[in-house]
Amino acid sequence: MVRPRVNPRDRTGLPPEPSGTRAGTTPVPIAPSGGPHDRRYQGFAMDTPANDPTATPARQALDSLSVNTEDTVALDTLAGSEVLVPVPDDAGEEDAVSEETLALPVLEQSGGGQVVPVFTSEREMAGLLPSVSRYRLVPLGALAAQWPAEDLSLSIDAGSEHRLTLTSQGVRTLLARP
Repeated sequence: MVRPRVNPRDRTGLPPEPSGTRAGTTPVPIAPSGGPHDRRYQGFAMDTPANDPTATPARQALDSLSVNTEDTVALDTLAGSEVLVPVPDDAGEEDAVSEETLALPVLEQSGGGQVVPVFTSEREMAGLLPSVSRYRLVPLGALAAQWPAEDLSLSIDAGSEHRLTLTSQGVRTLLARP
């Protein structure tokens, strides 16, 4: 088994992509709608919208976009939704709760591209990244409006059948909201 190379200063605790990746973080200024959520101390799934197995508006929008990529109503719904952004393990407590910045978990793919995974529910996040213990709940449109200019892709529900991955320009063009 080939072990991925990881920069010790950029450890996020996120497992690598199947092809082998290096993880890191990218700070992004953002005003999230909620504080950090910590799953380490949960012995059961809490009865919250993030744990609801029914199709949320965000998931329905992803399903619609898998059929019609130009569905503007679905894009607006998705941009107006909140997503779960895993808090990298190397992020300090101050970064984990800051109202001004958000540390993005960046996974480097074997081809050299970088991607930030976000999720529409705890169930989706746990399906791909079961070791993540903390996350931030962030409005996707606000995150997209502050998206870094560098070549950094965004993957929504990366491990699911309704996943959506956008280039950096696609994030800013299709999802950014004031």
